[in-house]
Amino acid sequence: MLIQPYVENARWHGLMHKSGDRLVTISFTLVNENMYTCIIDDNGIGRF
Repeated sequence: MLIQPYVENARWHGLMHKSGDRLVTISFTLVNENMYTCIIDDNGIGRF
């Protein structure tokens, strides 16, 4: 539930307005036994 708003943001604001292939990648990396890193990457149109 913590990452859902970020994935939804990538989908609605980055990918919905893009033509062609749309890609969202979510990866988790174990930093240590108490911490993960989550990276959400998309090939959307990009907004600042």
